[in-house]
Amino acid sequence: MHQTYESRELRVLIVEDSEHDTEILLRSLRRSGFTPTATVVGTEGEFRNAIDEAPEIILADFTLPGFGALRALEILEERKLDIPLIVVTGTAREEEVVASMRLGAADYLLKDRLARLSDAVTQAVNARQMRVEQRRKEAELAEAREQAQRDYDMLLGRLGVLAEQVGLASDQASIYRALFVFCCQQTPADGIFVCSYDDLGEQRRCVFSMNLVQGRFEQRDVTELPLLPLNDSPQSRAIRSGQVVLTNELPEALSGIATFDVGGDEVDNRPSLSSAAVPLKVLGRTIGVFEVQSTEPHAFGEQHVVALSMAANYAAVALENVGLLERERELRREAEESERRYRELVEQASDAIVVYDREGNLLQANSTAYRMMGSTGEGALAKVTDFISGEELEERPLRFLQLEPGATVLTERRFRRADGTELPVEINTRRISQDTFQSIVRDVSERKAVEEALLNEKSFSDTLINSLPGLFYLIDEDMRLIRWNQNLNSLTGLSDTEIMRMSPFDFFPESQHRTLQEDFGKVLAEGHSIMETSLLGEDGGEVPYVFSSTSVKLDGRNFVVGTGIDVSSQKQAEDRERELNLELEKRLNRLSSLHEIDMAITGSVDLRLTLEVVMDKVMRDLGVAATAVWIFEKSTQTFSCAASRGLPEREIRRRNPRLGEGTLGRCGLDRQMVRLQGERIGEAVPLATGSSRYGDYIALPLISKGRLQGVLEAYAPAGGALDEDRLEFLQALALQTAIAIDNVMMFQGLERSTIDLRLAYDATIEGWARALDLRDHETEGHSRRVTELTIRLARHIGVREEEMAHIRRGALLHDIGKLGVPDAILTKPAQLTEEERRIMQRHARLGYELLAPIAFLRPAADIPYCHHEAWDGSGYPRGLRGEEIPLAARIFAVADVYDALTSDRPYRRAWDPAKVRDYVRERSGSQFDPRVVEAFMELAVIAGKPGPAASERG
Repeated sequence: MHQTYESRELRVLIVEDSEHDTEILLRSLRRSGFTPTATVVGTEGEFRNAIDEAPEIILADFTLPGFGALRALEILEERKLDIPLIVVTGTAREEEVVASMRLGAADYLLKDRLARLSDAVTQAVNARQMRVEQRRKEAELAEAREQAQRDYDMLLGRLGVLAEQVGLASDQASIYRALFVFCCQQTPADGIFVCSYDDLGEQRRCVFSMNLVQGRFEQRDVTELPLLPLNDSPQSRAIRSGQVVLTNELPEALSGIATFDVGGDEVDNRPSLSSAAVPLKVLGRTIGVFEVQSTEPHAFGEQHVVALSMAANYAAVALENVGLLERERELRREAEESERRYRELVEQASDAIVVYDREGNLLQANSTAYRMMGSTGEGALAKVTDFISGEELEERPLRFLQLEPGATVLTERRFRRADGTELPVEINTRRISQDTFQSIVRDVSERKAVEEALLNEKSFSDTLINSLPGLFYLIDEDMRLIRWNQNLNSLTGLSDTEIMRMSPFDFFPESQHRTLQEDFGKVLAEGHSIMETSLLGEDGGEVPYVFSSTSVKLDGRNFVVGTGIDVSSQKQAEDRERELNLELEKRLNRLSSLHEIDMAITGSVDLRLTLEVVMDKVMRDLGVAATAVWIFEKSTQTFSCAASRGLPEREIRRRNPRLGEGTLGRCGLDRQMVRLQGERIGEAVPLATGSSRYGDYIALPLISKGRLQGVLEAYAPAGGALDEDRLEFLQALALQTAIAIDNVMMFQGLERSTIDLRLAYDATIEGWARALDLRDHETEGHSRRVTELTIRLARHIGVREEEMAHIRRGALLHDIGKLGVPDAILTKPAQLTEEERRIMQRHARLGYELLAPIAFLRPAADIPYCHHEAWDGSGYPRGLRGEEIPLAARIFAVADVYDALTSDRPYRRAWDPAKVRDYVRERSGSQFDPRVVEAFMELAVIAGKPGPAASERG
C-alpha cells in the first residue's frame, strides 16, 4: 500500500516570549503534517493587532509578563471572535485548567507533552468549521422561512387583486381573463380552457380560451364548439371528484382541433404537456371547470393546488353573481321592450307626432297634434313652444338640444289648448339627426285619471305590492310610512295598525338611525340610492338587507319608494368561505409541523433533538399546558421520561412506572388511548394529583412496527379540552414520535453490534499473537511490546487516528507467516544455514497470503508483508525502495529492531538502549526511513525491556 504524508496549510498565532518554545511548537506542527504560517506576539497590543488577520488557531502560553492565555481569551470574548485557542504551558495546575476552559479554551497542553498537539489543533479547527457551517445553515434556514413568508404574502396579495377584479367584473369574460392573469403570475400556466357545466345533462360547454404567446394574451372563440360529455379527461375527473386534477394528458376537447391548441403554439401545433383542471363550485354545486395548461412537462405540482383552489372559489362566486345580474338585466330589458312596443302601437293610433329643428321651428305635425291642441288646422302653430304656457317654460325650459344623435328622452308636461284649458301629456323626444328632432306626444289625461283611481283603490295596490319579492315601502317627505307589503308584517310580527303608528326608524337598530337619515336625504337629492343595513326581526335579532330606494313626485309631493332584499344566505356563504379559508390555513400549518418532525427524524439520530421538536409542536399547535414522552425499557418493563414540558422535573425523575401500573402503564399494556377529564385526572394521574389546572388528559401508546416504544402524554388546561380535530393531529404526532424512537433505537442497536463485533475481532487477533509468542519461546511478549512501541511512534509522527486500528492489528500479526515455517528451523538454537534462512524469509509472503483473503484484515497486511523491506531496496520479499514501502511497515521496522536488540538472545546479551539508538541512527537512509528515524529519536524511550527478547531470525 502506497501512502504519503498529508500536508495542510495553517495560519497560526503564537502567544510566546521564548523563541525555543516557539520553534518546538512549529516543528511539532510540521511533523504532524501541517505547513504553518506563524505570527508570534508577546504583548496585549501585538495580540489585538494580530487577531485582525483572522488566524485559524491560537497557541498561547498561560503566563507571560503582563499578558497570558486568560487575557487573550477575554479579548476574544470582547471582540466576539470565534478563533480556537489552545493553552500551552510548562505546568498543569488544576485551577489554571478550570479557568482556561471556563473562558472557552479549546484545549490545555503541557510543553513537554506535545504528542497530542496535532489532534488538539485538528479538533479545534474542525470544531470551528462545524460552528461556521452551523451558522451558515441557520442563516439559510432563516432565509428559507422568510422566502416562504414572502411567497405566502405574495399569494395573499395576488388573491386580493383577483378578488377585487372579479368582484367589479360585469361579465364572465372579464372574470376568466382576471383568473388567467392570476394563474400566469402564480403558476407556470401559458393557456386556459374554461367550460361551464350542466349537472342535469352531465355536459360541458366551451365558454372561454386564452393563450399567453410571447408576452401577449390572445383570446380564442370557442363558444361554437360542440357540447362535451363527461369522460376520462382531466376536466371530467375534476368535476366528478370535486378536487384539482394534475396531469400531462392533452385535453380531449382539444385533441382533434389544432386551431384551438390551448397552451401550445398554433404554428407548430405542439400540444400542452401539463395541465391542472380545477372545478368551479358554489355552495357545494359545480358550475364549471377551468384547465390551465403549460407546454412544459410536469409544470404543475402540489404547491399550486391551494392557490388554484382559492382562485377558483373567488371566480365561482363572481360568476354566480354575474349570472344573477345578467338574468336580472335580461328581465328588465324584456319588460322595457314590451312596454316600448305597446307604446308604439298606441301612439300610431292616437298619439301626436311633431318634427322640429334646433330653433324649435315646427317642420311637421300630424293631425292628432292639432286636434290635441284644439287648433283649427295647419299653420296655426309655428313653434313647439306654442304648445306650452310661458309660466311652465320659465319653470322648466326645454332641453332637447342636449340630446346626442339617436338618443331619446321622455318627459311629462301640461299642454295649453286653444280654449285656455290644459292637457296632461307625455312627450317622447328623439334626436333624429344633428339638426332635427322628433317628439311623440300622448294624451295621458285618461291614464292620469286611471292612476288616480288606482291610488284610491287600496285593494288593487295591495295586491300589486304584496306580489313583489322582499319588502316594499312608500315613505313621504315627512318620513312617514305610507305603504308597505305583507312581507314587513311577516318579518316583524306586527299588525297593520301597529306598523301605522311607528316611524320607519323603529324597524332598525338605534345605531343606524343617523345613517338612515343621511341616506333618505341622499335619495331626495340625487333620485336613487342602494344601502346595506340590518332590519330588526320579530325576535329582536338583526337580519341583513339590501335596500334600493328611488324618489318619486306625486301631485307635487316628494315620496321615496323602494324594495328590500334579504341577503342572509349571501352573508352565510361569505362566512362559510372565511371559515373554510381559516380551516385550510390551520391544516397547512399542521402539515408544516408534521414535515418539520419528519425532517428532524431523517436528519438526526439524536433522540433528544427530535423529541424537542415534537414538544414544540404539541405545545404550540395544540395549545396544551403540559406534555411528556416516556420511553419503554424492555429489559426492566418500566417507562422512563425522555422529554417533558410544563411538568415538575423532580417528580418526573423519581417516577419509573412499570408496564400495566397506573394510567400510564395501562395505556402501554393495552396499547390503547386513555382519556380522562375533570376531577378524574387528579385521581388517576400522579403528576396531576391535587391539581385543578388540567381539564383534559390524553395518553397515547407509541407503537412502531407492532412494537411498543413508549407513551405520549398531553395535559390540556382547565376549560380547554381537545376537540376531535386536535386529537386527530395529536395522534399523527404520536405516530411520528414512535417512528423517531424506533429509528434511534435501531441505530443504537446496530452501533452496539458493530462495536461488539470489532472487539471480538481484536480479541481473536490478540489470541493469535499470544499463540505465536508461545510457539517461539524466544519471542514471548515480543508482539505486545513491539505493538505498543509502534503505536506510540505512529502517533508521534502524526498518523491519522482512524488508521491506528489497522496498524495495531498488523503489528500483532507481523509474524503470522511463521505458522508455515517448520519448528526445526524456527526453534533452532544455532545460526541458520543459507537454505534455512531462505525458508525463514518466506514467512513474510506467507503472512500476506494468510491475511489478504480476509477483507477485515486486508488493510493490516502491510506490516506482515513489508516490515523486512529496506529503505535502499535491499530488503525482502519484494525489494521495495523508499516510499514504495507502506508507512506502517517503515514505522514497525524501527520498533521491531529496537525491541529485538534491547532483548536477550541465547547467543548474545541485550544491548544498551543508547547503543541501539546509535545503531538505528547509523542505518537511517539505508535500512530505515530517515523521517521515521528522526521521529523515533525524539521519543523518550525507556531503557531496559521486561521479559525475554525477540528473535532476530526473521
